[in-house]
Amino acid sequence: MPARDWVSRHTILAAWATCLALAALGLATRAAERPPGVVSEGPATQMATVQYVFHSANTGRDYLIKVTSPFHPVPAGQQRPVIYALDGGYEVAGPIAWVLGGSGGMPEAFVVSVGYLPADYRWRATDLAFRGYEDDYDKVKVPSGAAAFHAFLTNELRPFIAARLPVDDHRAILFGHSEGALFAANILAAQPREYAGYIIASPAVWSDPTILDRLRAGLPRARDIRVFLAVGGAETPRMRESGQEIAGLLRTNTTIALRTETYPGATHLSYYPALITQAFPWMLDR
Repeated sequence: MPARDWVSRHTILAAWATCLALAALGLATRAAERPPGVVSEGPATQMATVQYVFHSANTGRDYLIKVTSPFHPVPAGQQRPVIYALDGGYEVAGPIAWVLGGSGGMPEAFVVSVGYLPADYRWRATDLAFRGYEDDYDKVKVPSGAAAFHAFLTNELRPFIAARLPVDDHRAILFGHSEGALFAANILAAQPREYAGYIIASPAVWSDPTILDRLRAGLPRARDIRVFLAVGGAETPRMRESGQEIAGLLRTNTTIALRTETYPGATHLSYYPALITQAFPWMLDR
């Protein structure tokens, strides 16, 4: 290859590399400075589902939001209930609800699965904790971040969903499992009418036993609320006892429509699909 051709090609490649580097720097700068709201939008892998990467001003982090629509299109002028599933609904809450709604197994509803990008999953425990605690398994201290996460749900995500989709926000349901169930129990205790109903599955009361006192104080304000409380029959004794303690407190308010279920032989998470098939129809059947 003639020397001048080699120099010319080398110069072009160097210029191209410089352009790519500057473009990457610009993207990184814009990402750091971006305002709260949707970062990206596109179809999800599940049927009838759209996913968003939503940047929260309250927590300063991104969340992976997957919205599964009802099986049938919502007629103009009508609305459907909405279920907010923490932990991303473990990727199954939306699809199961879509099948149930389409087959007549439950009233049709939107399911908003609130999850994390892989790099941000480490923030889950912090987002769900209203009180800091030490994790029994990982032996790490988990700081409290639930106030900011709650503000994200209430002031950012729910208004976004309500403005974009025909949801009946007065029939919104909060669905949490384990630490997510403890988060839901805290909302029930502090602001019970923020949601029309709560699905509380295997609440991790061990990480914050003070939730029992807060529920005891807050339940008199919880009128006409539905609560579905569940545990697995093969879970640890302390997990089963936590469910029993919360159920006992909820029964003191006779205006709460309470249903409790223990899934025989089921471990901490194995009953989750069965829970959806029972809890969603019961919560939405008015």
